[in-house]
Amino acid sequence: MKHLLNGPYLMSPTDASITIVWEMLGKRELTLKYLEKNTKKQYIIPVKMQEEDPTGKYQQGNYVCWGIIEDLQPDKEYIYEIYEDEALLAAGSFTTPKGANEPIKIVTIGDSHSFETSKFFKQTIAKHHPDFILHSGDISFGTGYQHEQYENNWFKLLPEVLASMPVYYVPGNHDDGIFFDSLFMLPQSQRVHNAKVGNSYSTDYLGIHFIMIDSNPWGLFEMNAVNSGAKIDDKTQELIDETMKWLEEDLQSEAAQNANWRILVSHHPYTDVFNNKYVVPMAEKYNVDLVISGHVHYYTKSVSINQQLGAKTIYISQGTLQNAAAKVDFIENGRLLEEFPEAVAIGANNFGVMDITEDTLTYKLYGYDAKGKEEQVDEIKIVKGAKEVLVKDVSLRRIDNLGNVEIRATLENCHEGVQTGKIELTDNGEQHTLQLFGHKTNNHSILLNPGECRQVVANYEALNAGEHHIRVGDTAIDIVVYEPNQLTLEHFKVEAKVMDHKTYIVSSIEVTNNLDREIFTSVPYYINQRVVESKNIFFRPLEKKFLQFIYQVQQRGEYNVSIGDKLGKNIKITGGIRIIPTVQDKSGNGNIGLIHGTPRLISSKKGVELWLDKYTDYIEIPVEKEPLVAKEGFT
Repeated sequence: MKHLLNGPYLMSPTDASITIVWEMLGKRELTLKYLEKNTKKQYIIPVKMQEEDPTGKYQQGNYVCWGIIEDLQPDKEYIYEIYEDEALLAAGSFTTPKGANEPIKIVTIGDSHSFETSKFFKQTIAKHHPDFILHSGDISFGTGYQHEQYENNWFKLLPEVLASMPVYYVPGNHDDGIFFDSLFMLPQSQRVHNAKVGNSYSTDYLGIHFIMIDSNPWGLFEMNAVNSGAKIDDKTQELIDETMKWLEEDLQSEAAQNANWRILVSHHPYTDVFNNKYVVPMAEKYNVDLVISGHVHYYTKSVSINQQLGAKTIYISQGTLQNAAAKVDFIENGRLLEEFPEAVAIGANNFGVMDITEDTLTYKLYGYDAKGKEEQVDEIKIVKGAKEVLVKDVSLRRIDNLGNVEIRATLENCHEGVQTGKIELTDNGEQHTLQLFGHKTNNHSILLNPGECRQVVANYEALNAGEHHIRVGDTAIDIVVYEPNQLTLEHFKVEAKVMDHKTYIVSSIEVTNNLDREIFTSVPYYINQRVVESKNIFFRPLEKKFLQFIYQVQQRGEYNVSIGDKLGKNIKITGGIRIIPTVQDKSGNGNIGLIHGTPRLISSKKGVELWLDKYTDYIEIPVEKEPLVAKEGFT
């Protein structure tokens, strides 16, 4: 391995090509050769190279080199070798996919960071032997400007795996920097459909269209700007706009529309407010089957909140590879995540294995126990051409004279793949779809496995005064609805936020006008049973509005907060900062540091010190104007 710093490692696999990559100390003339195993004819591949930025102990600058091997035959093992003159520096081998009509196996991972499970993961690859690996971001646990993070936490931990198993990479928020770009994005970009700007791309593999989205422009930079009370800069906004334009064009492309499967990978998950804002509408508009992400270091499974889609688009957030973890809770009687009724499972896992055929995608999620044994924690089977969920044993019961009806039924999934539970109901001939079950204030989606039956309770509210004929299948009920309460208040949320170095209680609620006429009314906001603000609101007939109240806190303590006739919620203000705190830049360059994680403040003789004592504790410094170099100082 003389002169090779990292690698060789495999990237950008297709059915007939692969890219061999390595990182080299200094600039040298190397030769890449390959041959099919058990044959004698050897081929020489042109080598391209790109100099990296100098860093740390490698001040002379390193080079990333790559060669692309094409015209490969299916189901063959190939051997490749890297030479300097006649000296063999490195060698490896890989196997091509069996063919267009054969099953495809993919291992998915993310948030490897310190990668304490790397020994276990080597055994996983040897056991499952996938066609390739998908990494959803965060190899570094520092920043993308620390070369040693990739060297120590990736290349040195998996040299044999990376030399024989190709990987597709998408950047995480810890990967935003020059070395992820040079080590992964640059050589990867030679064989994929790149976005015009940024690090997003797409690729096709035997009937599967993969869309790999760099979510950092919104999940990192826009998020930081909003949480810091700043305006998003023009360059970032332009990057977001261009990425979204490229994404829509890619999903409209012939390759995407004609694919058997569409799989989207981004680092930031469905539950991230900014990713939900940008990526989710696009994924659902263009029928993406599966969205895979990471970032939060725990496992979640969600379905579309869109009643017409449900399980036609499924969202998976993977756990981390840092620690062994295998535990999942499934939706039962209440929401797993308060803000996301569509989240149907939550827990911890380490990796996933997808087996894909022309009409079936089976995704098994695994975790490790303390000894490295694989434990399956979940399975998602998606089959093309879903049937309707069977609704049987229906009973309808009037709850009150305001139009509330309880529906009890048994749902049966007679399909070979997972399906979202739903009930079709007609009210005076008008059709409604019920997809949320359980108590009205804590209702949630249900995902039914193949052959699964589940008894459910749902609530329907007939809004208009008068007679209603309500029917579910062959079961019907007639009710009379009297003039309803003017307003319904739902989804009441309270949180503490720091803005401009001041602490606020921020409360929000969804208010619905239940009347079929316009009204002008007042909604009061209470702090400790005292009205501190009232909003005078105009509602159109049956209109729904989102209200937000902001109250500045003058002192720490416990506060009881309520809106309108809602029961109060208690919130404790400890004086701690509830969003991302900042460290002021005294150099005058405007590079404000953002504190992540849960660090401690420690009093010492020198004053108060910030202790970053966990691998999730770190300070991020988004560069604003000048490089992060202090005169007569060091970092």
